[in-house]
Amino acid sequence: MSVAFPPSAPPPLERAVLRRELADFEVREVCPVVPDPGGEHLWLRVRKKGWNSADVARVLARATGLRIRDVGYAGLKDRNAVTEQWYSLWVRRRAEPSLDDLPEGIEVLERRRCARKLRRGMHTANRFRIRLREVMGDWARLEVRLGYLAERGFPNY
Repeated sequence: MSVAFPPSAPPPLERAVLRRELADFEVREVCPVVPDPGGEHLWLRVRKKGWNSADVARVLARATGLRIRDVGYAGLKDRNAVTEQWYSLWVRRRAEPSLDDLPEGIEVLERRRCARKLRRGMHTANRFRIRLREVMGDWARLEVRLGYLAERGFPNY
């Protein structure tokens, strides 16, 4: 059985180069963080360049001495992009671990104590910033299309 996904817009009429560099494709995960200073989980907002979600989870587990099952994340993010994503570490009531020596391309932007582990699907949205290079085509038509997408968005299957 095959599933046909409906298109969000008419077929493309213009051409462009996508993802020449990692920074050409940026994804920011939106996640409902409910802080709880006494929580057993440490939530981290992490910026990743050239790393996928599962590999960063393994790095965080190793860096903190946790088991991989004690590290949670909501969505899968692409290695070929610059992404911001939330992770949770079940640190219980221990002091927050130092994460100063993470590999290149992984940076902790924010820390929050929370009561719950972060699980798949808990994020509410992904915000994309996509840079197109060497755009060819009718600019007037392209601006109409971009306006359509800005107003209605597009599905992320």
